Amino acid sequence: MSTGKRFPPQATSAAEARSYVHSLLSDCDKEVTDAVVLLTSELVSNAIVHGDTAVTVDVVRAEGNFLVSVSDESHEPPELRFPDHLDPNGRGLSIVNEVSDAWGVERGAHGKTVWFTVTASPPDQ
Repeated sequence: MSTGKRFPPQATSAAEARSYVHSLLSDCDKEVTDAVVLLTSELVSNAIVHGDTAVTVDVVRAEGNFLVSVSDESHEPPELRFPDHLDPNGRGLSIVNEVSDAWGVERGAHGKTVWFTVTASPPDQ
């Protein structure tokens, strides 16, 4: 399954993207769903705050593996930061780095795409 949706550059888009992704994963394990929804929210929030452009969220699901891509029209690369405990901002990519199986950035002529993968655990045998 592969599907995508575009969201406007406004504060409510992160919540709308969470709902959208959650609806696609309604039949998945709660832990996997929570991880994918959280990471999508972080990337959409980053794109809206730092890029100030519309974003497109694409979800590819194959055999319990998930690839989520968040594309925007900004050419500025995201910055992986490790803020101290007093800094209220800057944890988005750190969370993506810790929770996802892999993540990366692809630059294109019309902006960039930040993606991550989450792999579902195999069922108990």
